[in-house]
Order: sequence, then C-alpha cells, then structure tokens
Amino acid sequence: MSREQSADPHKTWGSEQFGPPRAEADVMYAAFERVFGRKWLESGPATHRVVETWRRDDFLAGLEVAAVGSAVLDVERVDAAWVEQIAQQIRGARGGGEHGFIFELMACGMFAAGGMDLRPAPQAAPGVDAQLVFPDGYTLRLSFKNFDMSLHERTFRERSVQVRRKFRALVPAGRPLRLSVEGQVPLSAADFDAVEAALPHMRHNKIAHIRPGRVAAHTSPDRLLRSVRLPRAADAAARPQRS
Repeated sequence: MSREQSADPHKTWGSEQFGPPRAEADVMYAAFERVFGRKWLESGPATHRVVETWRRDDFLAGLEVAAVGSAVLDVERVDAAWVEQIAQQIRGARGGGEHGFIFELMACGMFAAGGMDLRPAPQAAPGVDAQLVFPDGYTLRLSFKNFDMSLHERTFRERSVQVRRKFRALVPAGRPLRLSVEGQVPLSAADFDAVEAALPHMRHNKIAHIRPGRVAAHTSPDRLLRSVRLPRAADAAARPQRS
C-alpha cells in the first residue's frame, strides 16, 4: 500500500530521491503511522513536530518520516514494547520536548541496524536510556542528550516578549523607560504571570519585590539604567512588598 493510499491522496513523498525502492519506503511510512497512530497523527496538536511533519507533503517530510519509520522497525526487532514506550513519550511531549525522545529512537535504531547487541536500560538505572552489550560481556550504558533549545529557554523567550509588549503598552508615548526583571532562580510561568500582573501598579524608579526573595522588577529611564540587585530571601521577607 503506497503512502498516497494509506493517508491523504495529495501526499507525494516518493522514495527514489533518497535511496530505497518505493516498496521499502512504504514499509517505513507504515511503521511510522502504526507506532504513532493514524488518529493521533490527524488530530494531534499542530505544533507537535511529529504531527507537523506528517501533515506536510514535501520531500524533506517524506525523508524524515521514512527515517523515523526505519528506526522503529530496527528497534522493534530488539523490543517492540520499548518502541511503544518511546512513542508514548514522544506523543506526550510538548513545547519541543519531543525532540529528545525522537533522537533517542533514532540513535537506538542506528545501533540496532548496525548489528549491536542493544538492550533497554535497566529500570534501576535513572538517567540511562539504553545499553550495549559486547561479546566479552562488557556493558556500555548510553544516555542520550538533546542540545536543542530547551523548553525552559523557549518559554523564557516567549514570555519575555509578552512582558515587553505589555510594558510598552503602559509606557506613555515619548517617555524612554526600561524594565529590568531579575530572578534568583530561573523564572517559572507563575513568575511571569506575577510580573505581568504587577506591571500596571509599579512605581517609577522603585524596586518592586514581586515575589520576595525570588523575583524583583525595576523601571528606570533608559539612559540611566542601572543594575538591580535582588535582596536575599530573609531580607526581602522582612520588608513590605512594594507594588
């Protein structure tokens, strides 16, 4: 069954451009569709990388789907339940977090296709994703890392843009003010929510202890911007919170 027959008729992924005969490519496409589920691929979140790729009809999407499908087939020969577990993690990930699990599947497929003795990680080994066992009995434990932009970094950038827009909407025209926000720990979604809620009530050139000991904000003339030091938690707790 061809890719055009198994899903949307307008798909023209083909196979000749990237190597395998069409019949082999169709097996890879089918493995991809089977492990993730046709229903989820068609109704899942549009921003999810797997869903977004499946719905495209360009050559690169076909190559990516075939590559993942090939990895699925290779790792299923080792442990089909393991593949389903990784697929569930991929489906459940959000905000780009699926990328790391996709890389894990691809890397395991590479080792399996190379004839290595690949095995799932022991349950009592946190941080280990897989293991390779060599003929002499030596075991190499593998931990796959994703060096793409982290979910925290992406959230920080998106929420910073949102805070900046709201702040600029509150600044009188022609008044060059700058907002400085400093956190003692990486800002969470709740921290950003608190900053946005405090913006309309902040006093000019005054430090606002939005979440004492955790997040402080400060507005100042753009030309006189200076560093804002976050007080220690004990000091901040002893002071009345300003807004």
